[in-house]
Amino acid sequence: MLSKLGITVKHRKGYTFGSGAYVTERFSLDFLINGESLLNKLAGDSDLMGCFVKGYNNLNIYNELLLLQLPKSPSGRFLLYICPECGDIGCGAYTCKITFDGSIYIWSDFAYEDCDEEPELMANIDSIFFDKAEYEKIMQEALNF
Repeated sequence: MLSKLGITVKHRKGYTFGSGAYVTERFSLDFLINGESLLNKLAGDSDLMGCFVKGYNNLNIYNELLLLQLPKSPSGRFLLYICPECGDIGCGAYTCKITFDGSIYIWSDFAYEDCDEEPELMANIDSIFFDKAEYEKIMQEALNF
């Protein structure tokens, strides 16, 4: 069964702690699956940001999610949600495998991973299937964010 892919802006407020440490304000995109936040399904109330980030060059992530280039992660999974301070997988990230069968993009094998340990597979989420035209349209919108 095909799922409907969407995106929505995720805002993380910036602020300064009493110690002087700073939390960076970020605007990123959250993926919606049939209208529901994928991040919430994977992690509940998480501080991670989506892989498409306002002010960043998002071309590499766009190319990765369309399978035009290999993913950056050591596991071969694609980054969906990343550290809101540095974007590095070493801080932890939610990832998935992506395949394409000619008409459908498939996200599967969701995991939480960092660079130090084996990916922790997420048992609470099944493979998600997307129509090619809709998927590519949403990825184009995300690239233009």
